[in-house]
Amino acid sequence: MKIFCFTTQSGFGNDLLVVALSADGKHSWSHVSSSVSWAKRDIGFLKGSHYEWRHEQYAEAYPDGYELEWLEIEDVPQELLRERE
Repeated sequence: MKIFCFTTQSGFGNDLLVVALSADGKHSWSHVSSSVSWAKRDIGFLKGSHYEWRHEQYAEAYPDGYELEWLEIEDVPQELLRERE
């Protein structure tokens, strides 16, 4: 299962909201981060980050496998964003 990772405005000053959203729209995870580089660590996109436990959550949701893909917000499939509103 493809899991799209991206940042958007958090509503908390200059911080960003990093989101991991599954391509089937059934699961999402999020975290407030101070920058894009921290967002990639916080959501588990970067291997070896202190948030490796995120992969346990992804694997629990998709035991047959998953793949993380980093996108810019404008590249996230719009139908997935509409489903989450």
